[in-house]
This record gives sequence, C-alpha cells and structure tokens, in this order.
Amino acid sequence: MEFEGRYKKVQSQGGRFDCLLFDLDDTLYPLSSGMAAECRKNIGEYMLEKIGIEESEIPDLCTVLYQKYGTTMAGLRAVGYNFNYDDYHSFVHGRLPYESLKPDPVLRQLLLSLPIRKVIFTNADQDHAAKVLKRLGLEDCFEGVICFETLMPFKYTEHYLLRDLF
Repeated sequence: MEFEGRYKKVQSQGGRFDCLLFDLDDTLYPLSSGMAAECRKNIGEYMLEKIGIEESEIPDLCTVLYQKYGTTMAGLRAVGYNFNYDDYHSFVHGRLPYESLKPDPVLRQLLLSLPIRKVIFTNADQDHAAKVLKRLGLEDCFEGVICFETLMPFKYTEHYLLRDLF
C-alpha cells in the first residue's frame, strides 16, 4: 500500500472522460504497413551517415537509448551527440512510405461517433502527424496534435535535452 493516496481516481462529470488521447504511430494504422520498420531503418541510417556511429553498434545502442530515454533521438542527445532536430525528423520521417497508409473508413466513423474530444500524440514532428492523418483520412477527427514541436516550442535550441522536460 506504498502508493495508496498518491493518485486520485479520474473524476469527471457523469463518469465520462473529458478527452481521449490516441498514440499515432502503429496504433491508428497497422504494423503491417511497414512504417515502423522503415522508421527504425531510417534512424539507423541517420546514426551511421549523419552522426558517424559504427554500423555494428547501432542496433544495441538504439535499444539501450530507447529503453533509458524513451526515444532514440532523446537518448542520442542525452549522451552527448549534437544534431539538428529538423534534420533528424526530415531524414527519419521524411523518407517513410506514406503511400502504404490507406484510408480507414471504419475507424473514421468510429472516431467521429465518439462524443468526446480526441487528441493525437506522437513523438514525431507535426509534418509526420499531418501526413499520416491525411493518408488515413482522419485529419478532421481530432481536435489537436501533441507532437515534438508542442513539447519543444522554443524551436529546439541545440543545448536543450529532451530529458530536461521530465
């Protein structure tokens, strides 16, 4: 009972929530789209080509950084690699196979039928979120998007680490 009393139950009118938060990637579209695999490949190529990390070290380093810092990008910054966030997002997300995403009319109708605010979350950038939502035909199903720029509104000063947010 160490945590008893630390957290309160969510309280809202009539037992309903005020908002639903949806993770974007690999949640609103199937893993079979290949987006996740391509994203991992692009992250590895960025680490190799742009940062100069040895190819043999990349798979294990990605795993460790992701587990410790929540994203590989945050981990790279936390351990001292300096790179431009826009360049990273452009390289990693800008080359994804967005054409593999198809409209999902059933999901669209389900989302539109929910009488509650809906917000998207992604650790990617706004451009990626907009492309995915447009390809899925869901761009008007959400009230807003919480993304990299939302969390880093100061235009990503180079000395700032993502871990400092938490």
